[in-house]
Amino acid sequence: MPSSTIRRLHRDQRGLSSVEYVVLAVLIVSVSASAWQVFGNDVRCKLGQASAGIFGALGTPTESKGLEQCGSAGDSAGGLARAPWQDPAAAGDPGGSTSRRAGEDSGDATDRAPKGKKPVSKQAQADAWTKGVLRVMCPGDKAFLQDLEKRGVSITLFQSITYNDPIYDGTRWTTKPFPAAGTQSAGQLEFIQNGAPEDDASVVIHEGTHAMQPATMSPRAKEYDAYFVEDQWRLARGLPPAQPGFRTKGPGGKETTNVAAIKAFVDSEYQGDVPSPTGGPPERIKSHDPKTGETIVRRANGTTYRRPPIKGDFYQSNTPVQKPPGGIPIDMAKLQCP
Repeated sequence: MPSSTIRRLHRDQRGLSSVEYVVLAVLIVSVSASAWQVFGNDVRCKLGQASAGIFGALGTPTESKGLEQCGSAGDSAGGLARAPWQDPAAAGDPGGSTSRRAGEDSGDATDRAPKGKKPVSKQAQADAWTKGVLRVMCPGDKAFLQDLEKRGVSITLFQSITYNDPIYDGTRWTTKPFPAAGTQSAGQLEFIQNGAPEDDASVVIHEGTHAMQPATMSPRAKEYDAYFVEDQWRLARGLPPAQPGFRTKGPGGKETTNVAAIKAFVDSEYQGDVPSPTGGPPERIKSHDPKTGETIVRRANGTTYRRPPIKGDFYQSNTPVQKPPGGIPIDMAKLQCP
């Protein structure tokens, strides 16, 4: 509210004297005590706030005990409910998205809290996330978590992680946003906060699998493998697939992982090899020339050449991943089954 409006409201008090102010304040305080028994918390809040305002106009300190329980806009409960990841007591809530690639930038969680409530600390969020993940992963994944710690793997949480990959749409080069559920580089894992412990644990399995893969595997093969391991883990726990179509019916109608669907998904969403025009080993798109629009392709032997762009050409962005500042580190010593 602009300060001029606040001053105008003060002037509308019609010039009562100091003695009249005090008398009126005493009457309001007395009535508020009785009104609580009759009219309930809402009236008590309003009368108490009015009394505090009168004493404030006189420049006289007043007791505010109890008023902190009064919410804004008539909400005597004190504000909105917090998201599960903000509240350690709600860390076991199984609700939320099951998407492996979900996530829109909703800001830094440590800077957001309902009116009248203190922001939830990063430590409290880390503890809630850890508690929820352990509830899902223990005791079955005890060895997996121990291996991550022994390898020196780290985990940091963010509200969103987005890559903007260049792609040729048939007429021009544009960008293809890739909202990632997690990413891994040299043992440094970064996850979004899904809000559902089952999905958070699922990302631990996926990105943790990447951290354990040999460097000799191709990028596309690594994704095939990680998505397969993740879906097997979800299937064993009665969880739905991370992506639609990742399941099929096997003999006798038994649900099983759809390997072909995983490969099709990875091929469409991740940078991969492209056929060689000469019939040689597969090649990879490296970048494009912003002036000519030509696609720059790297041969299997490391040399490069240029060619006219083809619709669907894309490559992983060379720019830093987009994510909110900060991040919430997870203590890997605590992310262990008892």
